[in-house]
Amino acid sequence: MLLVPLLTVMTIGALGLGVFVHERVEADLMEGSDDELNRALLSRFGDRPRPGEGPAPDGLGPGPENQAPDDAIDNPGNPQEVVLNADGSLFEVSADGNELASRDLSFAVGKASIWTLDGDPPFRIATSVRPDGRTNVVGIALVEVAESMASLRRALWLGLAALITLQLLVVSLVVRAVNRPIARLTNSANRIANGDLDTTIQVDGGPKEAAELAGDLQLMMGQLRQTIADSESSAQTAEQAREDMKRFMADASHELRTPLTAIKGFSDLYERGMLDEGGIDNAMDRIGVESERLSKLANDLLHLLRPTDSQHLEQVDMAAVMSAVVQDLRAAYPSAVLALDLRSNEAPNVFGDAQRLHQAILNLGANACQHTPEGTEIRFEVRVVGGRVECRVVDNGPGFEPEMVSSLFAPFVRADQSRSRHDHDGAGLGLTIAQNIAHHHNGGIELTQTPGGGATATLSLPQSDE
Repeated sequence: MLLVPLLTVMTIGALGLGVFVHERVEADLMEGSDDELNRALLSRFGDRPRPGEGPAPDGLGPGPENQAPDDAIDNPGNPQEVVLNADGSLFEVSADGNELASRDLSFAVGKASIWTLDGDPPFRIATSVRPDGRTNVVGIALVEVAESMASLRRALWLGLAALITLQLLVVSLVVRAVNRPIARLTNSANRIANGDLDTTIQVDGGPKEAAELAGDLQLMMGQLRQTIADSESSAQTAEQAREDMKRFMADASHELRTPLTAIKGFSDLYERGMLDEGGIDNAMDRIGVESERLSKLANDLLHLLRPTDSQHLEQVDMAAVMSAVVQDLRAAYPSAVLALDLRSNEAPNVFGDAQRLHQAILNLGANACQHTPEGTEIRFEVRVVGGRVECRVVDNGPGFEPEMVSSLFAPFVRADQSRSRHDHDGAGLGLTIAQNIAHHHNGGIELTQTPGGGATATLSLPQSDE
């Protein structure tokens, strides 16, 4: 459709050019006829038309100063000559001037000018006024001019028809060349719309714009396929997150149910009067232990779900934190063999919450104490390596299988699920909480196997510049 206006403009332009050529040629032919009339008028009467001047002045005649040039006299053409009286009647008619004399020439009496007379054939006449008041009229039949103009018009119409035909042919070829790749693009778009997202969009040949459009569409489809893949991956991730949340809630419910069941059981026995004095003391002890376990579990869940609550950020000396952790563990695990190594060439300072960092290392140390046989040393080290502070807890316990590393940081996961709990056992949230604390301090925790057997937990944090 865009080519139709172009074709229309080109056609109008060709018509305008033809009209211009026609008018220009006709004007040139008329100018030649006028020159011939002037020569004939000078040759016969020694005068030429003076438009707007009225009758020629007295004394103007065929004198030497008014004679026509030699070439005008020698080549007068075939003009017809007529002399009119002042009343418009014929005074003199040349031998071949009968056709001109048959025309009504009264309008030219007393005037010096050039006119075109309509009729068959048309005439071009030139007039001049004689001193005696008569009017000289010289005319040329425009037969050859009319034939030339008719021939020119035929040639122009034929040329215009040929030009329009050529334009239609070129437009048809252009439309076909444009439509072919557009049709392929449309076919590809229809396949894509029908769900075939693996359709390859490619255009061989055709205009540059079609190839660029195909490239843009191919790029768009690549991005769309990537977006869909990301969406599907996100959906899978969301589904996995839902499954993880279900498992988390189930595990949390199970962990909460255990101490609550024990507390309710002892309460029911007391309410029914089924406990003697010694049984009451034992029941109260067990209720206290389970309450403590329940409180610790609730605090762990709170730290896990809201790790940034009540954070107090400051410069923290990790050597001091490590020393405090070892003291706490010695009180909690009297039989554990704990060694503290604070050798460092640089100040092991970080920017963070001292209480949270203490909790993270305490969880790592408690995990090592729970899984290391009595009498086996557990080392607590602080090092500065490459602008990062590394706090390591190294034990020589049973260790772990390499494929278990990723799962050990999941909530409620224990390295040995078959171990029976004792008073210091947790719910399997220690590593999870420690990892969350590390992440909120722009750090991380890495679990590796200790050479010779056992596990090494490394808390890595960015060193503070201050």
